[in-house]
Amino acid sequence: MKKILFVVLMALFVSGCAHQVYQPSPSDSCDQFAKIALRQNDEYLRKNCRFKDTEGWHGSYDRYYEWCKRVSPAEADNRIRRRDDALADCDVPDRPRGDRIRNWCNHYAQTAVSQYDENKRLGCGFRGKEWHGKYQSHYNWCRQVRQSEAEAATNSRAKAIEKCSLRRKPVKGGCDRYARTAVRQNDRNRKNRCGYKGKGWHSNYDAHFQWCRKVSKADADAVTEDREKKLRQCPAGAKANKRCEQYAKKSIQQNKDNLQWSCSIVGRRWHSSYDSHYRWCTKVPPRKAESELRAREERLKQCGSKKGCDQYAEEAVRQNETNREKECNYKGPNWHSDFDAHYKWCMKEIPGRIDSARQDREKALKECRAPRDKCEWFAREMVRLNKKNLRKGCGYSGLGWHSDHDAHVRWCLKASEDSAASLLNKNANLLRRCR
Repeated sequence: MKKILFVVLMALFVSGCAHQVYQPSPSDSCDQFAKIALRQNDEYLRKNCRFKDTEGWHGSYDRYYEWCKRVSPAEADNRIRRRDDALADCDVPDRPRGDRIRNWCNHYAQTAVSQYDENKRLGCGFRGKEWHGKYQSHYNWCRQVRQSEAEAATNSRAKAIEKCSLRRKPVKGGCDRYARTAVRQNDRNRKNRCGYKGKGWHSNYDAHFQWCRKVSKADADAVTEDREKKLRQCPAGAKANKRCEQYAKKSIQQNKDNLQWSCSIVGRRWHSSYDSHYRWCTKVPPRKAESELRAREERLKQCGSKKGCDQYAEEAVRQNETNREKECNYKGPNWHSDFDAHYKWCMKEIPGRIDSARQDREKALKECRAPRDKCEWFAREMVRLNKKNLRKGCGYSGLGWHSDHDAHVRWCLKASEDSAASLLNKNANLLRRCR
């Protein structure tokens, strides 16, 4: 019986030992928490997630450590898990950033313009803020909204055009075909520089379509045949010049790059009119056209050299977050957390001004003291002045003339920085007059 009892006790002892887990001391736990939090903050900056600061995103080991000591281990673990979840969500954000947002919005704007052209071609008559052919307006709107909103707008237009195309029935057996043929014929007229003008020579699909509906099929066919005959008679010397075709296409692409990169380069040479580029090319020697292409390319390279604006914008956002964390209260056009606004500003400025803005913010942050620190200093100075007032028997009393340090601090925190400085200077000047 004693042997059995001994065996049972030994088994219980071994079982208890097997389930013992090493529990780190609070200091070890908070050290580990602070290191993990710093790694998460590095990833947060690298991904440019720009969360609202509800989970303590900063780069101070001491602040993480002190916070951990004030809370329970469970709360610290929960914060780590929540931050991990937020970083995982940042891998597939609803709205892209940097080059991704510019590429995405360029695609969105091109699609929107194409949908508007299709709306006009089909004669659907859709109107409103979403229906226009202004590329830059579509692009700017896309930069201000979430990707899901832009996608919804694109899908809405696509569905509207689809319904319109299904609802629309052929009129008089082929006015749609007539209008499309008329537009193509005028495109050939312009491309080959034939110079034909008049009521029938234009690229307005709706106007061709409505005209066709008012006349007989024979009349419409006769007008189509007449335009075709004139195009065949167009002099060979007026046909498209391959060299100028390439020049016009390259010029348009260069202007697209200018818009896509937000270079904001303007001037007579920066536009997307094929005909204008083509006509200019035919009037100048080949060397001048090539020189024009090189000049535009050089301007784009200068703009491309500012690609460091991504780093500038990220640093500017970090500096403003530090401004908020330290409660420096710096404000102005250079103190905000809008990545895109910093990027656009950088792309438009010369390198000297960009470096100056970065250095000015850094210098201001080094000189910044938190409001509480400033008010502690203010209270000490006010108490010192009042002691001097009593010692010299000046007899000053009223606002600020007392030795209650905490009361001075409370007043300072409620007042503006200028008001505190004004009161301090006023009392100091009064003491100088007292003898």
